[in-house]
Amino acid sequence: MFLEAIVGQDEHFLRDGAHIYIEVPVFFTSIPLGSKIMVPSLKKELELQIPPNAHDRAQFVFKNEGIRDIHTGRYGNLVAVLKILYPQKLTDKQKNLLTQLHESFGFESEPYKNAFETCVNKVKQWIKDLVKKGD
Repeated sequence: MFLEAIVGQDEHFLRDGAHIYIEVPVFFTSIPLGSKIMVPSLKKELELQIPPNAHDRAQFVFKNEGIRDIHTGRYGNLVAVLKILYPQKLTDKQKNLLTQLHESFGFESEPYKNAFETCVNKVKQWIKDLVKKGD
């Protein structure tokens, strides 16, 4: 006799075999310095130390916190996937603070400008070198 159970989808967890995934929302201000958050699992809350400058969709694995495999008896993993949240609206004060922070980084906050200038300078040097060879 075989018994087949059909399990519905959970609103928080996504199952892939014995592994389960959960999307963990984190506000963008927590990312540059890193932060510590609690992540729900099937049995308890787990502590996750998010390293500074973690990327959106970064994955953190909690070993043996997934589903027990009925064939092997081993537990799968719980994978916490970061979802960085950004504000939808800013007050004038928040805009001002973010502008000040942005400007405090100088060229680091606009790396494309530095790359463009470097590229233009290389082309100028290349042209100068060609002119010198022609003389």
